[in-house]
Amino acid sequence: MSSSKLNLSDNRCIYEVLNIEQHNQLVGLTEQLVKYLSIKYGTPVKEYPLVKLQPLHKGELSLQLSVPWFKTCNAEAIFPKAEWVSGNMKIIMGISCEATIFISFIDESALSHQHLDRLFKPTNQPKPTIEW
Repeated sequence: MSSSKLNLSDNRCIYEVLNIEQHNQLVGLTEQLVKYLSIKYGTPVKEYPLVKLQPLHKGELSLQLSVPWFKTCNAEAIFPKAEWVSGNMKIIMGISCEATIFISFIDESALSHQHLDRLFKPTNQPKPTIEW
């Protein structure tokens, strides 16, 4: 997959799939993972349309991928397939723009501002003393 900016704002990209066969294999693997993760975590609370693409027609070099995506903090994109909730944990699975499958486990309560403020609160550490 590659992204084409085409003078779009930072949060809007057009993703082009260059290798249709690899994309379709990855989509097939995500479908299998949905079944597996559903056994472990129950029915997904949200599913996203991540579908197989038709082969390229003569003269076409790529196909545009028109599916929901999320921008990650390192400026890559992920294309989610399904999402589960287990306790405080959110599990999201899909395909990255680097053509790999990802599974993310996010504990939103542990990442809340209140919890992080407590973790990163400055501590009063004793000053070391030196004796000669």
